[in-house]
Amino acid sequence: MSIRRLIGLLAAAVVIFVGAQRAVEYDRGARLKNLSVDLLDLRQMAGSLGKGDVLYVDGDLGAAPFLASRWIAAVLRDIPLVYAGELQDGGYLSGLASDFERRVARVTHVLRCVPAQGGHSDGALWWNGRYEVVPLAAMSGFLSYGPGFSAAENGLRWMGETAVIVVLKASNAALDLSFVGRNGAATGDERVAIESGDNTIDQSLPGGQGIVRVPVKETPAFVQIRSGLRLTELPGRPVRSDGLAPVLRLQASILSGH
Repeated sequence: MSIRRLIGLLAAAVVIFVGAQRAVEYDRGARLKNLSVDLLDLRQMAGSLGKGDVLYVDGDLGAAPFLASRWIAAVLRDIPLVYAGELQDGGYLSGLASDFERRVARVTHVLRCVPAQGGHSDGALWWNGRYEVVPLAAMSGFLSYGPGFSAAENGLRWMGETAVIVVLKASNAALDLSFVGRNGAATGDERVAIESGDNTIDQSLPGGQGIVRVPVKETPAFVQIRSGLRLTELPGRPVRSDGLAPVLRLQASILSGH
């Protein structure tokens, strides 16, 4: 055997070995996060969804929500999916934010983590030790953080200059927007303009703090939030890795009986 051929065989062996090692490491990393087993279980659930059902993939997917959301796309290839705002950008999937309002209005079920105390939510269609799928009809209330929001951090989220919240399920309720602070690097007017159907609210938020309650007459209700603050991206240095220019921090909740 010639030296050239031997070197070629050794190089090919190295490539195969490195590729196998990386595959093993990737699989091990996924299994350590309980992704591959728990999410593959979703294939058992898929047959329970009917024709025309649309599954909302919530941002509440555990310790590695972005990675989990991409596994979900691979496992549920034949199910119409709508992704929460913080899961729409990055990775190999594209166009997840396009026509968001029309697609989210068709959602019938929600995929999310099981409650922290264990078990599953009342009315859940399917669940395992980590995730559950709940029909929207079985919920008393549910809202979607759409484009313009970051992932949750201790229950709070940053929003960009504009953002959308969609109330998918509520009855005789109001959307409570609790603003807790602003980005000190942002400049401009500390006011927010909020539009939902025929309602328009313009409110000052000194220091980026204040509470705004938006009546919800019917669902789905699309709530557009516009801040007067602006954050300039520095040349060659994005504001955040997810591309969001964060100006206000808030938490949204549904208040019944309003």
